[in-house]
Amino acid sequence: METPRDTTGLQKLNQHFRRQNSTAAMIACPYFIEGKFAGFFTCHADNRQWTAEDVIFVRAISDALPLAFKSHERKNQQLLLEKRQQLITELNESLEQKVVERTVKLKMMNEQLLNFAFINSHNIRGPICRLLGLRNLLMLTTDPRELVTLREYLSTSIEELDDITRKASKLLNDTISQEEV
Repeated sequence: METPRDTTGLQKLNQHFRRQNSTAAMIACPYFIEGKFAGFFTCHADNRQWTAEDVIFVRAISDALPLAFKSHERKNQQLLLEKRQQLITELNESLEQKVVERTVKLKMMNEQLLNFAFINSHNIRGPICRLLGLRNLLMLTTDPRELVTLREYLSTSIEELDDITRKASKLLNDTISQEEV
């Protein structure tokens, strides 16, 4: 189906051209892009009679112009899509790297938390059990020598428990500090 031609615009262009140069000959054909008038394709020459083949040629060129514009537009869209695809690829690679880094960090933090849990469940439990046992012995004895010995054992167990809780606290604080980084 042929696109309708705007002959009044062509006639006006011909009249204007002839007023400018009375010895020149001109041939023009309108072209349309997406069904809208976009302009004229014109040829002019001095002292020439245009043949039917010339008219067919000019019309063929005017019909080819919209294709060239569309091709150019598609090429620009393709380049834009390629740039966006490259950006998406770079973002995906960056995200994958962040996931790997965070996974390593989480594994390290989990190990530290497991160490903390081990300290709480084993190391702290030993001194607490000894303190409970010493308390029971204190309640059963009245011998002053045994009381002095039990106080020394109590003191040692309390110092041991204090040392273990300080280490556990430091380990927990280190874990929390690394999580914030």
